[in-house]
Amino acid sequence: MYTAQALIDTRADSVPSTGTSTCFRERAKTKAAAYRCLVVDDDPIILRLVAEMLSELNFQVDVAEDGQKAFSKISAHQFDLVVTDLEMPEMNGFLLASKTKRHSSGTKTVIMTGRCHAEVFSMMATAVVDAWLFKPFGLDELCQTLGDLKLSNKLRPAVGS
Repeated sequence: MYTAQALIDTRADSVPSTGTSTCFRERAKTKAAAYRCLVVDDDPIILRLVAEMLSELNFQVDVAEDGQKAFSKISAHQFDLVVTDLEMPEMNGFLLASKTKRHSSGTKTVIMTGRCHAEVFSMMATAVVDAWLFKPFGLDELCQTLGDLKLSNKLRPAVGS
């Protein structure tokens, strides 16, 4: 089993910032929270860490401990982004992503998993999920993924900018 630090490395100096992730981090520092994000994971440590990382990037973050609770929130509120673990009881992340796309086609979905690429290749080949994060991942990789999702059209200037 991975430790929480190994799964998601939140140290500022963990990976040098380059390219898209640097741009996303810098943009986030100067923008108001324009995105609403739902983080879903049955592991409370991972749930908290990912939620904190997204909050640091100026996302308005909500959380759910499983796919059923997550879909209830998705049905009741509009989210720009759903970041979910793949393997959870009741409803896995891929099914949650599928239901999310049917309910709200504009919501971007990212699945986090500890499985290797080969094990999820068939799921990756579909248009259901917008991006994948393979554990362990760091803040820089999260920023790169968010930058690749092209969420920037919704960012608005921070108050006083």
